[in-house]
Amino acid sequence: MKRCALFHTAVLMLATAPLVWADLPPAKDPLRQPAIILPETPAEWIEMYCTAQKNPAGLLCYLREHVAFMSERKQKSFSVSETTPGEKEQLGRRWYALTLLGDTAGSDIIPAIEEFIAARKAQGDTMTDFDVALAEVVIERIQLRVSGRDTYIATMLDWVRNGDKTYPRSVDERGQPTRKGKMRVWQAAWALGQLRVPEAAPVLEAKTQEPLWSAGMYGFPLIRALAQIGDRNTMKTVAHACYSGGLLDRLFRWNSLCPGEVDPVWTYWQMRTQGMSLPQTIETMLGALGGDELDVYAHKVLEALGDISVPYLIDALQHPRGKDPIRCLKIVALVLGNLRARQAVEPLRGLLKEALGRGDIKLGIEAAIALGKIGDPSALPELLSAAQSTDFYLQASAIRALGYLGDPRAEPLLLELLTTHPEANIRYGAAEALRTVGTASAIPVLEQRLQVETDRGTRGQIGTTLQTLRQKVR
Repeated sequence: MKRCALFHTAVLMLATAPLVWADLPPAKDPLRQPAIILPETPAEWIEMYCTAQKNPAGLLCYLREHVAFMSERKQKSFSVSETTPGEKEQLGRRWYALTLLGDTAGSDIIPAIEEFIAARKAQGDTMTDFDVALAEVVIERIQLRVSGRDTYIATMLDWVRNGDKTYPRSVDERGQPTRKGKMRVWQAAWALGQLRVPEAAPVLEAKTQEPLWSAGMYGFPLIRALAQIGDRNTMKTVAHACYSGGLLDRLFRWNSLCPGEVDPVWTYWQMRTQGMSLPQTIETMLGALGGDELDVYAHKVLEALGDISVPYLIDALQHPRGKDPIRCLKIVALVLGNLRARQAVEPLRGLLKEALGRGDIKLGIEAAIALGKIGDPSALPELLSAAQSTDFYLQASAIRALGYLGDPRAEPLLLELLTTHPEANIRYGAAEALRTVGTASAIPVLEQRLQVETDRGTRGQIGTTLQTLRQKVR
């Protein structure tokens, strides 16, 4: 694993050398880039990637595994949106294994892929067409790749332009792109993105202007390829797709961030802040949080930067940026809470007091949740005060924050809210928070409340909390 990672550090540096990025710090592991809108790279995919570099035939076990998996399923139908996490991981492995074979395998592997195709055709379930189309296109890609780099790249460019139009079996009887036609475009985009082919950027961007490929599950693979190339001329197209297509793409587990792949949002900020120093880059993101420009998940990038961004975020609490400083404050508080930044406790306490004083409920909610996530007990007085607010949303958020904090000194208030508050949702929240806050003395109160609680959901939560506390005091 280490040898593979070290070798491909050099390869990835070489592949991206012509690009001029912002002064964002590189990932510690080049095979595991920061995940922003795409799910993070699965550990198993890194192992698959390393296997592919040394022995592509080692990936064939994943194809056999997939055939066995589909044989064990009793239903022929297979709805991606209703799959379990384990099933999505299985589908991801077969997609990534085949795609890696397209990147690395020689012609000697083709007969094994043909056996996979025959086996899947014999099974005839609702995923068969997808698997067969992918495997057939991978075979074509292997044949082209082994014939030479220039031929390979030229054909991949033409696949993007015409893979769903003029190639065999690319359109159906109605003139619409077939699954295989779409697969050619997807696989070509993948290949061009992995190779960082500069001349592919305008071709890929032009494809995204076609109706079928303009957004969502069809167009987002093209955006991912553009993100690997990093042509600044495509920045607006990448930004638009991150909003319109990113969430759709999260439905598909096999569309995790691949080893070595750069998340489209990370690329966008690299392109947008090209030539800037790291402080200038972070200031640009803070200004975007304040509404100066399109923010494009700037808070997620700041979070991915980790400790590097904390001093700037704390300064923004005291001097919010942009034309909408309240928006900036709310998002900065959110990021500091997610980063568990203890340096931010005092500024956040002050922000919560200020928000409560002027009745800014939304800002108070973000400050309270951030303080709870950070977990510093010095924030207890402000959170207890917020938990007694007459505003439902602020009170509920402060109760949740007390649960994050886990300070036993909050137990009396939470028990009082559980036993006297008229709102079932507040009682539920108090019972949930007591899982971390409660001590042995809370058990008899919870047992008594369980007998008289009228809300079914709250009764269930009280039962769960009792189970947790009894285990804790054993």
